[in-house]
This record gives sequence, structure tokens and C-alpha cells, in this order.
Amino acid sequence: MSLRPGSLRAAALLFVAGCTGFAAMPGVAFAGKAATFGSGEFAEDAEQRLLRYPFAQVWPTAIRFLRLDRNYRITEQDRDARYVIFEFDLDGDRTGQGQLELLVVRDPAGRPSVRALLTTSAGPPHLPYTLLDGLAQKLRTERGQPAPPPKKKRKKPTKKPTAKSAGVHEPDAIASRAESREPPEPDRAASRRDPAWTGEARLCGAENHEPARTERAVEPEPNV
Repeated sequence: MSLRPGSLRAAALLFVAGCTGFAAMPGVAFAGKAATFGSGEFAEDAEQRLLRYPFAQVWPTAIRFLRLDRNYRITEQDRDARYVIFEFDLDGDRTGQGQLELLVVRDPAGRPSVRALLTTSAGPPHLPYTLLDGLAQKLRTERGQPAPPPKKKRKKPTKKPTAKSAGVHEPDAIASRAESREPPEPDRAASRRDPAWTGEARLCGAENHEPARTERAVEPEPNV
């Protein structure tokens, strides 16, 4: 039975496996147990895993893993469509077929990641899990630990709008501020220097609190 990318069965496998996910080793997460569909020689086993590496790193590593590490024959590949179809030998003259699909996603921390979905039409039920486990270990060996999560951007404090930012003409803003101010208090020192004020104070005699002066009449001395 031949496998084709984007088939309804592959989509169903991805949905079912995604509903029962749990974390695995650092940088790698896998979801769901190996599911078997059909019976006999037409049975298909599927497994998916989240690889916390960008697609540009996962794609060449996956090709080398299947071709060199597993010695599988790649019969079809499309980088733009992000899938690989391969064949592997079984007991006797039988041949099995598998397909690897890579979906570009982001992990919960926001890092660029790849969700790998692998299906096989023959072989042991645990073969998809074994292949994805080997691919994850190869990524860790060649690429190291995944990149740290991106830092969250802090919001800048909002500034109070100025006259210029609010579209108000600067002279108008100055005039409005001048009108809002209270009138200045009169200058008491200047008023004290006013002759009219000082004359009035002399007449009253109470403003400067000076005691009133009384003149005594000079009596003539008696003649001896």
C-alpha cells in the first residue's frame, strides 16, 4: 500500500495523537502511542513527535538519518512540501514503505519547532517510535540543546501627551497656561514708597504706630 502526503489518514493520525500528548526528553516531545490501522499487510503504524529545532536543521538531519544511519532507500522527497517517502527491507523478499511528514510549528515557549509524523505500512508496530527516537537523538548529538525560549518584550511606559503631540500650537498653549494662573499680589513695598500713601499715613498716625506729640507752652520766667 503506497503512502501519500496530506492524506486523510495522516490527518486523522495527527489529530488523534495530538489529543494525548506528553513531554519526553529535553528538546523533544512525543505524543500518543503507536496506533495501528487496518489489518494484515495493509496495516499502518503511526507516531508523532515535537522536535524543538527549526525546520532548516531538522530536514537535512532527517535525510541523513534515513539514508545513512538506517540504510533506507528514499524513493521520493520534497523539501517545499516537507515530506519524505522511503523503503526498507523486511524478512525474505518483502519490502516495507514509510513516510515522514514535517510540520512547521512553535512549541509552547514560542520557539520554532517541527512536529514530525512518521507512518509505516509494514514492520513491527514500534518501528515509527524507534525511528523518531533515533532522529531526536541525532538532532541532539549534531545540533546540541535547543535554543532558549525568546525573551518576552516589555511594554514601554506610556508618556503623558504634550502640547506638541496633542496637536496644539505652542503660543496657544502658552496663552492658555497664562490665563489659568492667578493674578500676582500687589507689591506692598512699592506702595509704601508712594508719596500719597506715606502722606496718608502721616495724617492718620496709626499706620506707623507713632505716639502723638504734644507741644507745651513756654511760661515766662518770673521777675525777681
